[in-house]
Amino acid sequence: MNFCFSNKIKRKDFYSYCVRNSVKDITLTIPALLGLLLVVDGMPSFISKTDGVLSVGNSRVFIGFCLVLMSILRVYQSCKDFVVYFAEETLSCDEEGLTKISQYSTGRYKWKAFLMIKESDKFLLLYVNKKQALYVQKDLLLPEQIQFIKSKIPAL
Repeated sequence: MNFCFSNKIKRKDFYSYCVRNSVKDITLTIPALLGLLLVVDGMPSFISKTDGVLSVGNSRVFIGFCLVLMSILRVYQSCKDFVVYFAEETLSCDEEGLTKISQYSTGRYKWKAFLMIKESDKFLLLYVNKKQALYVQKDLLLPEQIQFIKSKIPAL
């Protein structure tokens, strides 16, 4: 089966996928949850102190806010580095492999070069190593094309 399509990833979809996967990262969720807990715990004494004196409640709210903000910034930082994914690219698939052409790069991947395939609600992720994947927008493909790609690469 040979087919060719234009792959343009929508920012909204990519960022929502990025955030959902970041929630699974314990190094991001623990500080964020701890921060929220500190904010909620320190809020009653923060509200009751109006004399400007730094209290334990004020410190808890400040530290909690910083932890939450730090987690949000880490998620944003990890997502913004992937600007290359938003470039329009042309992908063509055949029995031998996949060819990718974009303004940033051109490459030919044999099917055996992909370690695994992972499927989300919006994407097919074709992993070339443990951390790098080609993102393919699923709504651009017909069901039989998705099945063809999935049959060529081992599932996660």
